Amino acid sequence: MPLTRPTILIALPVELLELILSHLPRRADLFSLAQTSRYLHCVIVPGHLYIREIQADLDDAVWTLLALRPYLAARVHRIDIRTAHRKRWGYTALLNEMYSISGTPQGSADKGTWLVKAIPNMHNLRRFSFDHTGTHANLNPNGLFQSLGIASSFLEKVELRIGGSFDASSLKTFILTVTSLPSLATTRSSVFAPIFDMLQSNPNLERLEIDCLAYGPRADLSTPLASLRLHHLRRVLLQGNLQITPQALCDFLAHHQGIEDLSLPATTDVLIPSILSLRPILLGSPPVCRYFSLSSPVSSTFGRKNLVRGGQNLTLRWRRLEQSVRGREAQESEMSRLSGLQEDAESTMGAVVGASPIGQGVDGYFRGFKVPEMPKAPESDECCMSGCAVCVYDLYDESMTAYRASVEVLRIQLADAHIPEIDWPSSVRLEQKRVNAVGGGAGDSRSAALSAFEQLEITLANKRKGQADEPTASAPSV
Repeated sequence: MPLTRPTILIALPVELLELILSHLPRRADLFSLAQTSRYLHCVIVPGHLYIREIQADLDDAVWTLLALRPYLAARVHRIDIRTAHRKRWGYTALLNEMYSISGTPQGSADKGTWLVKAIPNMHNLRRFSFDHTGTHANLNPNGLFQSLGIASSFLEKVELRIGGSFDASSLKTFILTVTSLPSLATTRSSVFAPIFDMLQSNPNLERLEIDCLAYGPRADLSTPLASLRLHHLRRVLLQGNLQITPQALCDFLAHHQGIEDLSLPATTDVLIPSILSLRPILLGSPPVCRYFSLSSPVSSTFGRKNLVRGGQNLTLRWRRLEQSVRGREAQESEMSRLSGLQEDAESTMGAVVGASPIGQGVDGYFRGFKVPEMPKAPESDECCMSGCAVCVYDLYDESMTAYRASVEVLRIQLADAHIPEIDWPSSVRLEQKRVNAVGGGAGDSRSAALSAFEQLEITLANKRKGQADEPTASAPSV
């Protein structure tokens, strides 16, 4: 509905105008809305200048306005400076008329001065984009990027497209595109020196991209790159007409072991240090040799969202869930029960091992050596005591002799293998040999029955011999 008195919009609350903006296809602010219509341009701005995103050049009067009114500069979130920015209606005429800033000097000598003064008041600034080529290629806005360092702790990204020199900034993401540089190497170094001085003063930098599109001799980044110390740096992209010595690159990587994504010019002849575990994955056009660390965790700050989730062990997951819902007392009782079972198992195993006839041997073998088995002594009812030619005790004696010889051979083998005697089977230890020598041992287990039998045989033999000798002694002489 057409309004006969456009100035009544000035009295409208800003919330109503924000509601109008919410129905636009692209989210904008009042300042951008004012540029869509000359009618709104002349009405909204004087009463409701809430700027969030600015796209202008250095000649615009908006920088003077923001420098003179800090409460407006504090609302700026994004700045996009273009040397030949196209806009439907410029800010200069409107702001000069509404805010009486037409008398402010805007000559070429002061280009960037009001911008430098306005930036420290932009406490909510997130992104800063600056095209420093074209008509302002010779401009050197002294202190511009130092002001960015003071401006905001929310500053996340600075994107530069330069053709000359400039000063420092504070950021998390740095993207630099160099389109034109002097041909002398000394001048090139003077161009890049303030850039790396700015980077060195910002330890939170996470991403660094430098692309040199200039022709002629390559820009040497060796010295400034080797001097960088950025502990949070994760991604580095260096491409274009750049020169980096292998030693400088190795020094840089040695102090930045958290790098996960590295892109270098294909002309860079250097062996990536193994400390980073970086692997080459790409060599294409434009010539870029890219390396990627598969072992380092990728930081979430790089926007890697909606990743496909891999599989997991459902048994372990169920166990974690079970332990998370169980009470502490239940877990302690379960631990006590398992500890008791472990102690019982250890005691049972110890009893079985102690009762084994070959001690630590398993299935008659110990450390790969055959453990001889001790012969079993004859039972008391196995001998008929009738003086057999082949007695069971004679066979037992032969078996014991062979057993002792086998044990001696095994002792020699275990000693040659440097196995401690304390680990030997109990039947093979030398202390067992000494016990057998002193106390009779297992080899004399037959002495009780065998000795009585042998003594009886000796007594009977002597008696028969005495009876045979008596007739000879009592016979009369002739």
